[in-house]
Amino acid sequence: MAKVEPRILKGFRDYPPELMIPRMRMVREITEVFERFGFAPLDTPAIEYSDVLLGKYGGETDKQVTRFKDQGDRDVTMRFDLTVPLARFMAMNRQLPKPFKRYQVGNVWRGEKPGPGRFREFMQCDADIVGSSSMMCDAECLVMAHTIMKRLGLDAIVQVNNRLIFRGMQQALGIDSDEQMTIVLRILDKYLKIGEKGVREELARDATIDGTRLERICEYLRISGGNEDVLRQMESMLGSAGEGKAGITQLREVFALIAQMDAPASAFQIVPSLVRGADYYTGTIFEIVLPELISFGSMGSGGRYDGLIGMFLNEDVPAIGLSMGIDRTLAALEELKKLPVASSPAKVFVTAFSAEQYAYSIRIATVLRAAAIPTELALDPDAKFKKQMSYASAKGIPLVVIAGPDEAAKNVVTVKDMTAGTQSQHAIDTLAAHIKGALQKTPPEQPSGTSGA
Repeated sequence: MAKVEPRILKGFRDYPPELMIPRMRMVREITEVFERFGFAPLDTPAIEYSDVLLGKYGGETDKQVTRFKDQGDRDVTMRFDLTVPLARFMAMNRQLPKPFKRYQVGNVWRGEKPGPGRFREFMQCDADIVGSSSMMCDAECLVMAHTIMKRLGLDAIVQVNNRLIFRGMQQALGIDSDEQMTIVLRILDKYLKIGEKGVREELARDATIDGTRLERICEYLRISGGNEDVLRQMESMLGSAGEGKAGITQLREVFALIAQMDAPASAFQIVPSLVRGADYYTGTIFEIVLPELISFGSMGSGGRYDGLIGMFLNEDVPAIGLSMGIDRTLAALEELKKLPVASSPAKVFVTAFSAEQYAYSIRIATVLRAAAIPTELALDPDAKFKKQMSYASAKGIPLVVIAGPDEAAKNVVTVKDMTAGTQSQHAIDTLAAHIKGALQKTPPEQPSGTSGA
């Protein structure tokens, strides 16, 4: 039989325990925040009909999806995000009470160029509110984004804008063609990467924007200052353009609500150049960035998409959502050396001394597991004691329970603290309480010294 070379595709990765443990912990932290805000879980298929997924995606997105014919010769696509599947679900379940608040955790697939924090398969955690136009929905999503990043130990900025402002820009500049404005927005979306010079060149070449229009767009991109100052400058530029004025009003309302929720104003920044690439956004848009790792891109993003569900129903349904990029955030924690070291979820390792004494070790492990203490039991009762201790140390298990013949004779065990190097003896009926107390005193897992994604 020919040997098969073990390998994985570019842009994909394995997640060994030392990454999967903090990854799943991150998911728990995020979903706990979602549930605090009243969101319920939902799941949808990884593969959908292509016309369902691609109906509202832009041309650039079409090039990034994994699309193929299945065994039934159906045109199908692997989901690119979790938002369009939600829109399809809502259209098929119109009887659900509104507003409908759901969160979803799942992998998505995009044909992105691999790089630091950028993968072709990655996990997202989304939370969406469907059926309400209240700006409180927008404020909740922004505050959730901030809360999640603080829970993960990351100092992030939530960058905010409103797509209605660009509609106002289109009106103010007299750009009649929506197709031309779409090109303009795709160029503006690259502003932080290519700078004003690059924007000028591409607007002139690809969008046939020049003269006064070009200067006014570049003037808009140079708007800076505090949030209220930015809004005043936007008002001055857009004049009485109806949709632009509405977008500014919405931003003011959202920021007023954020202030009432005791979220720090410094965590939220209005960024005039923020566009968000998807064509379906209709109002508030936002991205979560780490000032320390701007090159990694956004850790999460979202916005209002009041027209997306309507493509299935021929009527607008208000909706807004937040999407957290789990694997990019995990890579950022690695890069910043803030990823906790843990290659086992076990907090206790129970040793074994012989086949004859193994029943005693099993009994100890059973008692601890019944007390909800994550416990690993030595699987080979005849393994050398030194080898068992080395194993527990290599996996970073903080406590070892020594259940030898001397301990069994007295119906006690010896507990060794692997960090402090101390040990103490305890009766079985008090063992769980002692270990819970010891674990509360155990220093938190130290950040990993490795970096990179």
